[in-house]
Amino acid sequence: MAAYLRQQGQSHALPVGEGALVGCLAGVCGAVVHTMVSLPIMLFMAPMQEQLAEMLRGNADVPPEVAEMIEQIGAAGPLALMVSFGFMLVFGMIFSTLGGVLGTVIFRGDRPALATEAEQ
Repeated sequence: MAAYLRQQGQSHALPVGEGALVGCLAGVCGAVVHTMVSLPIMLFMAPMQEQLAEMLRGNADVPPEVAEMIEQIGAAGPLALMVSFGFMLVFGMIFSTLGGVLGTVIFRGDRPALATEAEQ
């Protein structure tokens, strides 16, 4: 999508390297936006996770492993957010760069005409 939008303002075909750069920057922006959206959601859900862990701790029917897992999920919030950002950054940059390269090839405006045998 980034390569397509970048191509729209150009009168000539977008170079593949520029498409890769635009895609890579889109991946970085995507990781930042993902983290910025995830943080308020995580802060909003933390009290509910605490209540769920408290209910599970008092329930005899729930195995202790399940209650411990719920507590660990709530405790690992900031670390989980940082790990999630790292994964989104690395994989987003890789796949967005590939998408930028493919976008420049697919959305190229001035494709050269193929030469036939009669013209050569």
